[in-house]
Amino acid sequence: MQEAQELTQLKGRTMTFGSESSTSGRLMPQYFLQQAGVNLDDFKGQVGFSQNHDATLQLVTAGTYEVGAMNEQVWQKRLKAGEVDQSKVQVIWRSPAYYDYHWVINPAVQQRYGADFPEKVQAALIKLDPNVPEHKEILDLFGAERFIATQNSNYAQIEAVGRQIGKIK
Repeated sequence: MQEAQELTQLKGRTMTFGSESSTSGRLMPQYFLQQAGVNLDDFKGQVGFSQNHDATLQLVTAGTYEVGAMNEQVWQKRLKAGEVDQSKVQVIWRSPAYYDYHWVINPAVQQRYGADFPEKVQAALIKLDPNVPEHKEILDLFGAERFIATQNSNYAQIEAVGRQIGKIK
């Protein structure tokens, strides 16, 4: 499948997500499914929640569920490690890029460290260079090539699904 509209082919299949509140294991996959016209009640039986990406991969490989949503980085890591039986499981669709993990800071730090402290922290994160071994080590922990500046509106899709399913009130 290449186009989101093709996700309608998943109707009537069994489906598992990862954790109920995972961005890449549930919220954004559900958002993109909905954009393609596929709702949770379109799946066969109860939609599952495996609790994590590795469990999703195992459940689909075992045939417990026909379809599962998981994080691309986890998939690539398991594939590279030879832990994926591609005769039993394969990628059928990749979501478009979206803003995912973000850093937040409590405004109270300004009282303790100065009014410009949040900007200093942001600048330090953005400045991390994957060509510097110590920086690369930090970036690798997050599966990131680099950090970028963002704004709250970039997470509107995640927030909308989170509110819809009751994870955000």
